[in-house]
Amino acid sequence: MCEETKNIDQICAKYSFEITNRMIDDKHTPKEVLNLITKALSVLQQQGLYALGLFCMVENGTKQILDKSIEILGELKLLENSSEEDKLLQISKLSEKIHDLMFAIEVIEKTLIYARYHAKARVKESKNQGEEK
Repeated sequence: MCEETKNIDQICAKYSFEITNRMIDDKHTPKEVLNLITKALSVLQQQGLYALGLFCMVENGTKQILDKSIEILGELKLLENSSEEDKLLQISKLSEKIHDLMFAIEVIEKTLIYARYHAKARVKESKNQGEEK
């Protein structure tokens, strides 16, 4: 009766890489991705998880952040798999369980911090490629 144990750090790293790469695949420059992730992280830290969801719904280019945040929380069994229209509703329901909410914020924050480092590396990489030409 061994229940599967999840390595939170690995999950955060995996999703942070996906966020950065998908945002770049969506035709954003690495510098734009870095700025968007930094803004999203700031909203999360200053205003909370629900505000992050709202920010990602209105800020151009941040859809991947919300989508991957929902996926992470689903993988950790904090949210049910949801349709597009009830993502914010499910995030707001997390506030009914303060421990789950605090854990969710911590996980998303770590993921966005890792994503910032991925984006910074991509910015540096693109600068180095520009110098080689």
